[in-house]
Amino acid sequence: MSGVLNPGAGDAAPAIGSVIKPGQSLHYEKVFYFMSANETTVQLDFIKPARDGGGKVASAGVRLYTETIVGTAHSLVDQFEGRDKVTVTPYFNQISISDASPSTITVSGADAQAQADVLNQLCGSTRATCTFEQTKDRQQIRQKVVAGGGWNSQAVARKQGYEAIAVASATTNLELTATVKVTVLKAVETTISAKAGQSWTSTKTVRDTVEMSISPKHFGWIVADMPMYRDTGTFTIKLGNTTWVLNDVKVDSVDNSRAVLYGTGERPMTAEELHYMPEEFVPVTPGTPLSALK
Repeated sequence: MSGVLNPGAGDAAPAIGSVIKPGQSLHYEKVFYFMSANETTVQLDFIKPARDGGGKVASAGVRLYTETIVGTAHSLVDQFEGRDKVTVTPYFNQISISDASPSTITVSGADAQAQADVLNQLCGSTRATCTFEQTKDRQQIRQKVVAGGGWNSQAVARKQGYEAIAVASATTNLELTATVKVTVLKAVETTISAKAGQSWTSTKTVRDTVEMSISPKHFGWIVADMPMYRDTGTFTIKLGNTTWVLNDVKVDSVDNSRAVLYGTGERPMTAEELHYMPEEFVPVTPGTPLSALK
């Protein structure tokens, strides 16, 4: 938003320079005064993404006004430049903006950050449709999770059966917000479940007892090797006249056809751990990343 001409008294206007990204919206609130003309023009510039070189491709002045007696809100588009690039459609008190002609943006699997940005920006919007198409055969993989163990600060070894609690959850290779992750995983589940011979399980908790001996003054851990499926495919996001194609997105889900495998390990406690840990056994929290414990 590059400017506001003749703002009305009491209007609630976005800040000059506010950016409306694909899938987002901007709200301008006008105050209605009975029997008083009240017109405001919001100036918009349309900028190409940085990946396409940036720069302005179109501009428009959107005239906002209310009827003098009943106060019905209207919008009109004036001062339009670049109609071959952008379509601005007014409808009473709102306008919609889209590419003038259909366009497709492809993001390869090598650019995971760009793929995550697109999904986070668009798949949380009710205006966009997000679908998944499986492009490769399913792989069987394993996901390592810390299931149990702890710190043995005592002077004797601690050999016994330890409770192992392993939780595996569906995930992707992209860093998504919690809300968008739900939408993305649901799109994958819809595709996978519709194919014969394939199933979808989003989460699973397994409880077992694993024998292990933890040496004196050592930290010992139980690692659960959780069986998982990996599905690779293409996400297609459609918004207005624009289509985003995200290739080679990877999604992991729980494989119920194979057993959980367990492994154990230990290391000497650090000087800090020996100083702060009580002289007794302290269990580790299941699910703690192994990298944070080694």
